[in-house]
Amino acid sequence: MPPDTQPAERIAFGSFELEITSSELFKKGRRVRLSGQSADLLTILVSRSGKLVSREELRLALWPEDTFVDFDHGLNNCIRRIRDVLGDSAESPRYIETLPKKGYRFIAETHAVLPLQSVVAPPDAGNTVAVTVTATAAQLQEYPLQMQSGRWKRLGPWVVSIFLILATVSLFLFGSKILKHRSAAEFSSIAVLPLEQLSGDPNQDYFADGMTDALITDLAQITSLRVISRTSAMHFKGTHLTVPEIAQQLGVDAVVEGSVTRSGNHVRITAQLVDARQDRHLWAGSYAGEMSDILNLQDTVATSIAREVNTKLTSTHEERPRRPVQPAAYEAYLKGWHFWNRFTWEDWRKAIQYFQESINVDPNYAPAYVGLSESYAMLGFHNSPMIEVMPKAKEAAQKALMLDDSLGEAHIALANVLFGYEWDWAGAEREFQRGFQLSPNYALGYHWHSIYLQILGHQAEGIAEQKKAVALDPLSLTINTNLCQAYLFAKQLDAAIQQCRKTLELDPHFGMANRWLTQALYEKGAYQEYVEALESGVRRAGIPEWADEMNKVFSAGGIERFQRYMAEDDLENMKENPLPAWRHAKDYVQLGDKENALRWLEKSYEDRDFGLLLIGINDEFAPLRSEPRYINIRRKMNLPY
Repeated sequence: MPPDTQPAERIAFGSFELEITSSELFKKGRRVRLSGQSADLLTILVSRSGKLVSREELRLALWPEDTFVDFDHGLNNCIRRIRDVLGDSAESPRYIETLPKKGYRFIAETHAVLPLQSVVAPPDAGNTVAVTVTATAAQLQEYPLQMQSGRWKRLGPWVVSIFLILATVSLFLFGSKILKHRSAAEFSSIAVLPLEQLSGDPNQDYFADGMTDALITDLAQITSLRVISRTSAMHFKGTHLTVPEIAQQLGVDAVVEGSVTRSGNHVRITAQLVDARQDRHLWAGSYAGEMSDILNLQDTVATSIAREVNTKLTSTHEERPRRPVQPAAYEAYLKGWHFWNRFTWEDWRKAIQYFQESINVDPNYAPAYVGLSESYAMLGFHNSPMIEVMPKAKEAAQKALMLDDSLGEAHIALANVLFGYEWDWAGAEREFQRGFQLSPNYALGYHWHSIYLQILGHQAEGIAEQKKAVALDPLSLTINTNLCQAYLFAKQLDAAIQQCRKTLELDPHFGMANRWLTQALYEKGAYQEYVEALESGVRRAGIPEWADEMNKVFSAGGIERFQRYMAEDDLENMKENPLPAWRHAKDYVQLGDKENALRWLEKSYEDRDFGLLLIGINDEFAPLRSEPRYINIRRKMNLPY
């Protein structure tokens, strides 16, 4: 074919080019992330540049009635995505103009990069119609691709109308069959992305985040799907990644996205279900209610999503009563989880204040007691005196169960106290299993159960349980780090090193991942890499002079001198910054001082330090294991070995 008669495939506008046949968008030669219905919608608007495309035309072309309920929300969402990618705005449009209640018009000047050839179907393809329009390069230079000019004024609307008719017929004939195959067997995993906060008040962000968390929790309790946990989902708050890209990172094949609007005590939630592999909307709904009935509102949304993927509701959900909650109590509850999820000692303290406020308003609201228990427990697991906080954690968990025995998270909160503080191994296992029966998608539950199994010496089972947690929360630093620990204590050192480095790719500053990485490298005998990893962590912490000193000590005295130097430095620092007793014991083991090491372990037993639970599987304490005083401590902890 001569050059001047080659088919045109791209339309240019501004700094963008749109490939008509594939609906791919490029900016300055590089592909832009826009796919699915958003890309198809942009293709239709650009093809009819300068003309109003009605909302009804777009609905017929892109949203067959048997696949979408809330068309308005889906269309608005697609337009918002397109504007985000183009850098456009509804208030001062450069590309897409909104005609309220009518439709949209593409207003930027366009021109064809190559001649346009639009082939809908071959003429002998059975019950189909074919339309082909071809223009030469010279003709397209003379007649820009705008519907109001010359030849395209006559041909453009006709071509697009045929396209819209055929698209509608195809979707009518084949769409329902395709969707019928999207059953629970095909959709085995789902993620709820952070709900967009549309109230216009940035101080209400906690409410949207809390509603996201609540919807995740509800959906996880009532479906057989694997539901991604909040920690990983929140990584995509405000992201411009496409749904397929997000789904690939999370390992899911369906996504729920939506928004929440609050005005006083009135709440409106919109949600839509997206086939993540094809970026196709399958269902959407909009729900409104009052804060006093917010639990039933969340429940309705989660139930609707579950039914759309043909998933059976569990008997637990069908039998579980839904009691109203006072708006002020629920608002304080959401604020409590907002701070809890920041995962710092100070924020757990703030979370306690809000959960207690929720309880003060509504003393019978069981989930607030779960949050209170989890907050006290996290303080205990992160170096607060266990004897001060864990009895409070137990009391709150028991109160939650007294009010509502069907809360899986409450059973797991109690299990954490039983194994982490009271060393009641059998009782903890009963509560864990009851919790998983009620909340099978609770990632933190599997995380804690993995640690419980590791402590008891069941390393293979601990690894398997932690992998469940990672599958449910793939971007959680804490959960990924515990998989490093599980591999380390199972003596799978290469796997531990690989997992630690993978975790540090998520956040190079996450100290616990670097801590287990260095121990795995040391136990493997990779001393040079071990010291380099320690130095790297110190430099990231902003203490380069200490890193230089560490390098000098290792170069001059080798690994034994280096280990003594690190233990001595640690003990010196603890004079000003006290740490749990087991940390002192570890350093004295490194110095070869068994007497002081055992003395501090006995102190750790009196304090019921959480770190004491790991000494039986952590080889840093191996030199003490034959000592009668060490054996006596382990015996009093009711451990099976």
